[in-house]
Amino acid sequence: MSIEKLILGTVQFGLPYGINNQTGQLSKESVFKILNLAYENGITLLDTAGAYGQAEKILGEYFSLYKAKSFKVITKLDLS
Repeated sequence: MSIEKLILGTVQFGLPYGINNQTGQLSKESVFKILNLAYENGITLLDTAGAYGQAEKILGEYFSLYKAKSFKVITKLDLS
C-alpha cells in the first residue's frame, strides 16, 4: 500500500483563487504544464471539486490528451 505524501489542489485551475493571486485564473496551457511537472516528480493525487469553477472540465481535457499519465482524483460533491 502506498501513502501519498503530497496532494495537488486544483482550485486555481478553475477559478481566479488566492489571497495573493495577482494574475487570475491559470491558462489551460499553464495547468497542463503544472500537471506534467507534478506527474514527472511523483505527485499523482489531485484534489478538486465541482465548486472549483472549470477545474474538473480542464482536468478532463488533460486526461483526454495525456491518457498515459495516471492520477488519482479526490473530488467533493455538494449533496445539499
